[in-house]
Amino acid sequence: MEKSEAPDQGDAKPVLSSEESPRSVKTEGEELAEEKSLLTKKRRALATGEFADCVFLVGEEEETFYASQFELKVASEYFSALLQSPLTQRTPDSNSIRMKHVKSNVFRLIMEFVHFHQLFTSVTSLSDAVDVALAADLFMIEELGNLCKDLIGKFLVVEEVWKILDSNLINCYVVSACKEFLCSRTVECLNHSSFLDISLEALVCFLECDNMNIFSEMVLVKACKEYAAANDENSLKNVAPHLRLLTLETKELEEAFEYENFIGLKEKNYLMSTKLFNNGKTNRKRKALTIPTTLCPVTASRSNSCETFVLIEESDLLGPEKLLSAENGNVVELSRSVKITISFTAGEAILVRGFQVLCKVASEPKLSPSGKREGYGGSNYTLNLKAVASVKHLKTRKYETTVTNKAVTNSFVKFNLNCPAYVEKDASFDVTITILNACFYRNTLAEDIRSKVFHNKPSMKHLFKKLKLTDTRSEKPPICVVKELYYTLAQ
Repeated sequence: MEKSEAPDQGDAKPVLSSEESPRSVKTEGEELAEEKSLLTKKRRALATGEFADCVFLVGEEEETFYASQFELKVASEYFSALLQSPLTQRTPDSNSIRMKHVKSNVFRLIMEFVHFHQLFTSVTSLSDAVDVALAADLFMIEELGNLCKDLIGKFLVVEEVWKILDSNLINCYVVSACKEFLCSRTVECLNHSSFLDISLEALVCFLECDNMNIFSEMVLVKACKEYAAANDENSLKNVAPHLRLLTLETKELEEAFEYENFIGLKEKNYLMSTKLFNNGKTNRKRKALTIPTTLCPVTASRSNSCETFVLIEESDLLGPEKLLSAENGNVVELSRSVKITISFTAGEAILVRGFQVLCKVASEPKLSPSGKREGYGGSNYTLNLKAVASVKHLKTRKYETTVTNKAVTNSFVKFNLNCPAYVEKDASFDVTITILNACFYRNTLAEDIRSKVFHNKPSMKHLFKKLKLTDTRSEKPPICVVKELYYTLAQ
């Protein structure tokens, strides 16, 4: 019996079963577009070794990894030297390079980043993030190291941070992540028992930080005293050159002087003479004293007691999937040169130190190893914002800003003022954000923010009077992109 040919379907739409929803079935055009995705084709080719000109046998189990020499040489000086050196040992049968000193799961992430400049395999633990950071340092891939620093920061906890720091003092990415965590949760980390178990080198590394969440250097002095009591009393003298004793108040100095094996008579005389002269408690002319080499010469305080004025609560921000749902208007397209401004009148004198701004919304989904959509995850991009702050009181003073972290879609970026802005009582302060390139942003309506911002903290209404949120778009409701403002009350 001959088989009858299937009728030509032409442009007919696929028939859906009763259990299928319209969104669960892709059209032929969508499937074709996905199949032809350049990213999908590259990943498949790399996995199968198609067009690859380099093979690695990794770990004790010698798992096979295919690679492109061009991508390796461009991304890493280590691989460039390895592949060009006549001394590199290769297997006689397959001309492969063995990498027994690297874990296969770590090497997989290295290859993903080298070839695609992003990670598809999830990093799910602190140990994995640290291992990849160590590999990034070994293979000299700075961009991956910086990404690992952010990953480590997400996994760090008080119970582990001292151990991780002490075990990886030679890795700049791990050290940087640990320092950021320690500086944000300083007192909590110092009070944890694991602090007493670290090496003297790790303690000195920590004391190199410029900004910590402490109210006085005396917090560090007392912590170092406890550390010395639990380890070696002489270690207190070894850390003294790293403690900013010149920032202590007179009463704090007198307390510190009572600690044994801390500082000598020469150091005490210098500190007290400096303190008395600065406080105007002596009429005698100050002699030209030379600071002892055993004292830290830094006079800037490490204390970082910034307050936060929250304009957009974390709980009010939708996740990427809901954010980009077609049924709602949560996303708005902003054209180039649009300016978005937040302004207020200070009810009390304050110092504004910086602010956090929403990043643009991702417009392209991430793909799984098989090429399927995995949602709209965050990815790095070149920041398309410019921020300028100004204070108006009799005259206008402008303040330039510096970005402190990388821009990631669907996330936030922090701007620090290059010099804290002093806003006198009844002076006006404003921040203007300029969009440099057209993009999509969260449609955070200014009207909604103004109605909510003082609801939980009514006292803020006195401090931030006449709050205004505006933008330069015509005939459209203004939005706000400033999420938080960082300030301290002025003396």
